[in-house]
Amino acid sequence: DEGLDWREIKIKAPILVVGAVPVWAVETAAKNDISISIFNEEHLEACKDVYERTGIKPKVHVKLDTGMNRIGVRSENGVKYIEKVRKADYLRFEGVFTHLASAEEEAPTNEQIQRWNDVINNIDTTGLMIHIQNTAATFAYDISSNMVRVGISLYGLYPDLPKNVIAVPELKQVMSLKGRITNIHL
Repeated sequence: DEGLDWREIKIKAPILVVGAVPVWAVETAAKNDISISIFNEEHLEACKDVYERTGIKPKVHVKLDTGMNRIGVRSENGVKYIEKVRKADYLRFEGVFTHLASAEEEAPTNEQIQRWNDVINNIDTTGLMIHIQNTAATFAYDISSNMVRVGISLYGLYPDLPKNVIAVPELKQVMSLKGRITNIHL
């Protein structure tokens, strides 16, 4: 819905929905030039159906589940799924990504990075956006990617950081939220 709101006010910048997009919404996303996350056969079928009915190739990023355990094709099936997506002539394959569950915790994050690398190192990444890093990971891990998704640092705030921080840039807080207490009920 937010992507559609942006398009309604004539924002033309690329938009990627990183969450689960229901198959019934693929056509709306395609018609509004919104990229979506895909991670199962139903998504591929929906993309094919949209292309056959409208002539529009949905823009997609494959979401890998490397350990967040919410959405995504499991990393052990990632190479096979990505190869299938790469061959699909009815969509525009733009990228591959994952989410780090807790980048401030080194051990589980390193496990996720290893699963990520096991997939990324075994696919053709030519022309794809490859993204794994959130704000904390950008400061703390040397990961091969060509895109990052910083969040909280856009507001000048620091995320929880692990001990292995590579570099911490100086951030300037850009906003604050304030309110008045109007009542305390005892």
